[in-house]
Amino acid sequence: MENLKKLRDISGAGLSACKDALAQTNNDIDAAMKLLREKGIAQASKKADRDAKEGLAGVISLGNEAVLVKIACETDFVARNEKFQSLVSTILNTLAKEKPVDFESAKNVKMISSGLTIADEISASVGNVGENVLFLAYSKLSVSNGVVASYIHTKACENFGKIAVAVALESSIAKDKLEECGRQIGMHIAAFNPAFLSTDDVSEEFIKSEREIFTNQMKDSGKPADIIAKIVDGKLQKSLQENVLLEQAFAIDSSIKVKEFVEKFGKENGGEIKVKAFIRFSI
Repeated sequence: MENLKKLRDISGAGLSACKDALAQTNNDIDAAMKLLREKGIAQASKKADRDAKEGLAGVISLGNEAVLVKIACETDFVARNEKFQSLVSTILNTLAKEKPVDFESAKNVKMISSGLTIADEISASVGNVGENVLFLAYSKLSVSNGVVASYIHTKACENFGKIAVAVALESSIAKDKLEECGRQIGMHIAAFNPAFLSTDDVSEEFIKSEREIFTNQMKDSGKPADIIAKIVDGKLQKSLQENVLLEQAFAIDSSIKVKEFVEKFGKENGGEIKVKAFIRFSI
């Protein structure tokens, strides 16, 4: 029953379709999701996190670097509570100061306020906030010459909301202009949740999986093999346009792609801008 619920949540497919898919794949969620996509019942699953119902995602931009966290709780009531928001803010500020190398290291960083490790502070906070609290993710992003801009969607408190985005832009143009450009790209990333930065970043595994799915969708069409191959290629290109940030239609002006917006913004402000990386955390 647990796998059935998870499959329905991530696929958006109906109860009977999910039951059938799990039955045909020996209760394997990933295989069942792939089967639903082949049947055209489910959409592509992107990298959005689905392991937390409530909580907050946060980001602090520090000029040419940024730090992000994701901390979960059980209910929206606690996520809006001052005690929880104070806790997550202190954790984010501590990590922004210490800048640990990875998530495992972040758990063992000592809090500014109490001297406890972040992991221990979170464990101790359960009684204070009245719910289980989970430290789900930490990351940092930097760029040598430019700005790491940030964007918060559905802001709950300073530096926190339901979606937190950091965008690294490399350029020699004015920092305030770069931050403006990055914020607009961050809004887009929050809304469209791209899986990859550029076509160069798309994994062979992703392309192979997509091609296999689209081929299976066409296998009973009765069309000649060369026609099927062209249709599959077209579907693959559309999938890349939907999943690759720079190839996506820009949220603020859908007549241009994100990469065209970046190029235009750079020219208007006296220099070239390169989008080097992005991170998106969501609850």
